[in-house]
Amino acid sequence: MARKANVGDLFNIARLFDELDMKSDIVSICEGKGTIQEKGFDVIFKILNKATQKNIEKRVYDVLSGPFEMNPLEVEKIDIDTLMKLCKECFNLKTLINFIKRVSN
Repeated sequence: MARKANVGDLFNIARLFDELDMKSDIVSICEGKGTIQEKGFDVIFKILNKATQKNIEKRVYDVLSGPFEMNPLEVEKIDIDTLMKLCKECFNLKTLINFIKRVSN
């Protein structure tokens, strides 16, 4: 069972975005059209895309392992539907998007 993300998780996410050089991508997504859920999923898929390009997917597993309450190897093996479900459980998308937008400026 996943838990709500805490402040430590948010800072881990912010560091991951720095590593992935995603600041401009996040701002663009946040300022774009769509519902908060659509923007949240756009952020998730952008992370996945950038992580594979930069070969740091294991860092993504480490970041998600905290709020998902599983080890990184378990995170690596979850299916996409479960990933989306766990993200919804752990992160208030509106709060996360606003946090990301502010720390990315």
